[in-house]
Amino acid sequence: MMKINRNSLHFKIILVIVSVLIVFILFFIEDLRLTKEAMERMEQAKVESAIQSNIPSIADAIYFGFEKPIEDIGNMLLAENSNILAILIKTSSGKKYLFKKGKNPFKEKMDNANYKTFYIEKDNKKLGEVEIVYKLILSRQHFNEYRKSAFMFAILIILSIIIAMRYLYKRIKSLNILAEKLRNFDLHNIKMIESPDNYYEVKHITHAVNKLLERINDYARNLKTVNKTLLRNKKRLMDAQRIAQMASWTYWPHTKQVEVSREFYRILEIDARIKNLSIKTILNSIHSDDRNFFINTLKASIDKGSRFDFIHKVVTSRGKIKYLHTEGRVRKFKDAPTEVMGVSMDVTEEIEAKLKAEHMAFHDPLTNLLNRRAFLEKIDFLTKLAKRHKQMLAVLFLDLDNFKFVNDSYGHSVGDELLIKVANILKESIRETDLIARIGGDEFVIVLTDVKDADSAEQIGKNILNLITRNFVIKHHSCTVTASLGIALYPNDATEPETLLQYADAAMYEAKKLGKNRYQFFNSSIRLRLNEHLQIIEEIKEALKTEDQIRLYFQPQIDLSTGKVRGAEVLTRWMHPKKGLIFPNSYIPVIESSSLMAEYDRYVLKMSFKQLYKWSKEKRVKWTLGINLSAQQFNDKSLVDNLKELLKQYPIDPSLIELEITETLQMEDVETSIRMLHEIKNLGFKVSIDDFGTGYSSLSYLKRLPFDVIKIDREFIKDMHQDSEDIIIVKLMIQIAKTLEKEVVAEGPDMEEHIKILEALSCDYAQGYYYSKAIEAKEFEAYAESKK
Repeated sequence: MMKINRNSLHFKIILVIVSVLIVFILFFIEDLRLTKEAMERMEQAKVESAIQSNIPSIADAIYFGFEKPIEDIGNMLLAENSNILAILIKTSSGKKYLFKKGKNPFKEKMDNANYKTFYIEKDNKKLGEVEIVYKLILSRQHFNEYRKSAFMFAILIILSIIIAMRYLYKRIKSLNILAEKLRNFDLHNIKMIESPDNYYEVKHITHAVNKLLERINDYARNLKTVNKTLLRNKKRLMDAQRIAQMASWTYWPHTKQVEVSREFYRILEIDARIKNLSIKTILNSIHSDDRNFFINTLKASIDKGSRFDFIHKVVTSRGKIKYLHTEGRVRKFKDAPTEVMGVSMDVTEEIEAKLKAEHMAFHDPLTNLLNRRAFLEKIDFLTKLAKRHKQMLAVLFLDLDNFKFVNDSYGHSVGDELLIKVANILKESIRETDLIARIGGDEFVIVLTDVKDADSAEQIGKNILNLITRNFVIKHHSCTVTASLGIALYPNDATEPETLLQYADAAMYEAKKLGKNRYQFFNSSIRLRLNEHLQIIEEIKEALKTEDQIRLYFQPQIDLSTGKVRGAEVLTRWMHPKKGLIFPNSYIPVIESSSLMAEYDRYVLKMSFKQLYKWSKEKRVKWTLGINLSAQQFNDKSLVDNLKELLKQYPIDPSLIELEITETLQMEDVETSIRMLHEIKNLGFKVSIDDFGTGYSSLSYLKRLPFDVIKIDREFIKDMHQDSEDIIIVKLMIQIAKTLEKEVVAEGPDMEEHIKILEALSCDYAQGYYYSKAIEAKEFEAYAESKK
């Protein structure tokens, strides 16, 4: 028996196999246990779900005093479910209904049977109980079959491992025998080694060893000759390696001879069979743009005996342009240059990457059009040029109509392809002297140079809209596209580039308001409205510097099972110093179109944390606060860090904060957004989906978004008392939430009928005018106290 060394491959393989086998057995045992539990839970849930789903019907029958529906339901459950052995329905009035198969298991307890009691309630009143006795039949049968199959599979795996171990032992034993022969090999008496066995790998290694022995014998005879050559070239090779380990070359100025390494042939794509390259051939390979610079630099270095270091282009034998970084030194003897040693490194990828990065800094990566940064630089130059020559410019701001629908319906790849096609159409529709850029998602800007008058700009705008308005077929999807166009003129409307862009943008939004698929010139009414918006933005900026203008209001959320206040949704009002109380719909749309929205949201977040912290300290209560996240705030990468800072400043229980995202919230990057929601959840916050049911991506996002609460939109609540279809829709939403083990808040109930329906549908919470409008903190505290 061969002794096994702990550091040997044999020992390591055996150790790994044994470890894998142990892990497999442990996993196998745990898998059997978990599989059995899972099967039993599934069958148990199925039986109990069948009972639970019929309890409302039993409650109605008991409530109205009907006995036949109770008997029908009991017999139906007993007949349709083979697991159920007996059902006992007891009412609060003392009546009992017994349904059984065979013996009565309620008198004598049965082995291996499960007993379960369900309470019958209606309008928070207990009407009776349902007791059932059932056995888990199918799960045990399926588990026994699964266990047999699993044992057979495990036996096969173990047998395979044993066979593999035996096979490996034999192969490694042969290698050890071969190693022993090599250890005892006599270099003074070279003989061929015989293979220890007939396996291909061992014979192959033995053959390679014998070939090596033959070559050693040959090399020994030539060693003296080779050694002399190595000594002569040793110093030259060492110098070349210090300079670079790529394409090295040596040039002798007096003889005009040059010697290059094999790498030099590869870089210039020259046939390696061509020997003794001439200096003329090498100089001709240098790009014509850099040839004179290369020759002059090399000549100056030879004259001075100095080093050289520069980047230049070459043209390979196949016509490909490459960038080389060439550096070297001149060797001198008695102040006379004797040879030039250098190295040329291929830096094509690095240079091209740098050029590409520079290009990307000024171009949109998708359409290859200018980006916003480059556009503002170019238009600045064009306005100065137009001023000098007293010319008119036209800035056309174009935005695709309903582009978000294309992205959400067909995917971002279709949306990207559509943007590329639109960009190509725009490039073909303008002159070479004009300017075009993509400055946003589906926003394009065109600058028409040397425009004669507004009519010519109008004609070009019409032409562009006509070219874009068509049906595109992309990846088998049909996309009908229209666009809205805003036009601003230089110098008629403005002289500053950014102002021109802003005015064209405002005109475009006016075109959208007027029905889309049209153009609109900037005019005085748009200017007035824009100035009003700018004034609102400036006033909001000032308001955010204090804590008495932007005020928090709280609309209570009621627990329908207890009637107590669960918490509130945070809303805002603007107490203007001159105009008084202003509601959000008057100013939120204005600041949403600016970068101020993020600052506004941060203010609301901070004030909400502050108020919750105050309540937790002073009132010792645990009210939840629902805080809306806008699209800007949600797409802000600093959101998670901001939440962490607020938790440090106001150490509250984060589970009391529900961050609400609307179902139709535009996520720029879905995967990044989902990761961000997980980060928020990991901090302890809850996430709720607001306005549920109003979007077109509900079910696809439900299974991916890590949310805790669903808020049903008020559109489905307001007409429930007179529209049965709304009741069905709300019931389905609640059932989906319950199935996913999520909480449900109904928004907008404003009458008692709404509340009764929601209670009957097992909705968790309600938030609406039936209970209270949005109120300030003090009023909310008093209201919550009154509901205790």
